[in-house]
Amino acid sequence: MSRLLLLSLLLTGVVAASPADPATKAELPASAEHQGLFQYLEDAALFTDCRSGQRYPVAMEQAYLELERAYLAAGFGPGEPVLVRVRGHIEHRPGMEANRPVATLVVEAIGRVGPDRECGPLAAMPLSGTRWRLFELGGTAVAPRHPQHTPEILLDPRIRSVSGYSGCNRFRGQFTQDGEGLRFSSLAGTLRACVEEAAMERDFFDALKRTERFRITDGVLELRHGDKTLARLRAAPH
Repeated sequence: MSRLLLLSLLLTGVVAASPADPATKAELPASAEHQGLFQYLEDAALFTDCRSGQRYPVAMEQAYLELERAYLAAGFGPGEPVLVRVRGHIEHRPGMEANRPVATLVVEAIGRVGPDRECGPLAAMPLSGTRWRLFELGGTAVAPRHPQHTPEILLDPRIRSVSGYSGCNRFRGQFTQDGEGLRFSSLAGTLRACVEEAAMERDFFDALKRTERFRITDGVLELRHGDKTLARLRAAPH
């Protein structure tokens, strides 16, 4: 397989954002620990987050060179994945397509490199205290016009509250849990009007209100009503 073909295959699945708006930079997550599979080619590098499954190109700056040297010193071949732990942050950088910024990992420091070549089983994710990000609603993949507009929820067990983002508005409410039973109530939020996100927001709130129980499998939270899955959310990277 040629290097160009291998690079093309590796880049499949890298998420591109819609044109950035002025608020994008302020909303970017802070520096955090990331664990995932690192792959290196002569002119490209990729990182696949173990928890979320999200794939990012890696910026060739800051601690990147140290990471590349450790990868090569360990004897891994071009494009071969290796499990790494790094500290860094996600930034939106210009992509190959005009006006299509791409979420990119900027490595600030490296921790472990290898010897594992796969993520291994995901640790069980707790319902409460985990930030859950929507990726499927009513059986349809969620495709917001910008990644920062993706709905998410966070449950606080201390005061039985749920907070989150609907894709347009911030909101709060209450939740009750009894085993696998889960219900949301008293949901209220800001009143910003978003034409493009209106349908997604409406359907997301409807799913929360109809939720009766939940299931967590491999880092994915399913909100269910009877035997029907209303929504699927993925544990967000730290």
